[in-house]
Amino acid sequence: MAHQRKVIISVDTDEPEAVSGIAARLGAIGLEVDDILETLSTITGTCDEAAVSSLQAVPGVVGVETQRTYQLPPPDEPQ
Repeated sequence: MAHQRKVIISVDTDEPEAVSGIAARLGAIGLEVDDILETLSTITGTCDEAAVSSLQAVPGVVGVETQRTYQLPPPDEPQ
């Protein structure tokens, strides 16, 4: 099983209603859509790490950012 990545996708459209159509196309290639923010022209969701690059190829998609996580060691852990 491939590693799942949370993504934030920026889309370019003059019509906020078109964001839902782009989200449907992204869903067809493997994005599990979490939220559609029409007024911000942004879609959030989760997909396999291998599918991230194919999301960029969808017409209307301007950028795809993956969520990064960091884990700091406990404050009492020796360095």
